[in-house]
Amino acid sequence: MVSFTEIMTLNLITHGATKYTVDAIIDQQFSIKDVMSSDLISLKDHDNIRSAVKILAEGKFHFLPVINDEDNLISLNTSMGLFRYLRDQYQSQIPQVPNQTFISKIIGNC
Repeated sequence: MVSFTEIMTLNLITHGATKYTVDAIIDQQFSIKDVMSSDLISLKDHDNIRSAVKILAEGKFHFLPVINDEDNLISLNTSMGLFRYLRDQYQSQIPQVPNQTFISKIIGNC
């Protein structure tokens, strides 16, 4: 995936701009408000893992704010954190892939 900022940077550098100039241009042109998501989705701290997986699997977000019943932010649930959690929970059910040395010995003996 290539971001708009990367395309803009490449275009500016191609036309002779330095990295410092590119950073200055980007800093002056964009504010956080310009690039933030306004259709934010959050989870409650008592929601289940399935809810987070469903939302993150859609690919629109890479993290979800987790709030309590008073709507205070208490955490950010990242897709990578969720992957790690699921990996740890189901580690024993994930088939182990033999290492390359083992595979080479098997293929070599054929």
